[in-house]
Amino acid sequence: MLVGGVAAMAHGALTPMMSIILGNVANAFTNPSDLTSTINQMCIWFCVLGIIAFVTTFFQTWCFIWSGERQANRIRRLFFRAIMRQDIGWFDVHDSTTVTTRVASDVLLIQDAISEQVGTFLQFFSQFLVGIIVGFVYGWQMVQYLQSCSQ
Repeated sequence: MLVGGVAAMAHGALTPMMSIILGNVANAFTNPSDLTSTINQMCIWFCVLGIIAFVTTFFQTWCFIWSGERQANRIRRLFFRAIMRQDIGWFDVHDSTTVTTRVASDVLLIQDAISEQVGTFLQFFSQFLVGIIVGFVYGWQMVQYLQSCSQ
């Protein structure tokens, strides 16, 4: 999960970085003499960020899905051991099909939460933090104004 978490945070940091590059592209139009070289350089940066986004998304998704599968299998094994330790009278009181159906659906919910939601949370949290940092670096007056309006 550590590799997936780092990949999710790196993926989240890429969106504010793309905003910086897009801002550099817009600034390039103010100087027509260097327009072509600046646009070419920014296109290369967009390609590099696209490759980084592909790699980080792959590792984020793969690591969290693998972790979710492992946790789901562990929960199923622990449940099976707990069922096998029950007294025979317990099976007379509890319907076996209801218990297994409920465990299967609950384990699937846990697996989905680990597989998708944790990575997405880390990605968006990182995007928020890096976005705030980029905002302070490139336009601290605007960020302070927006923070004062939000309170």
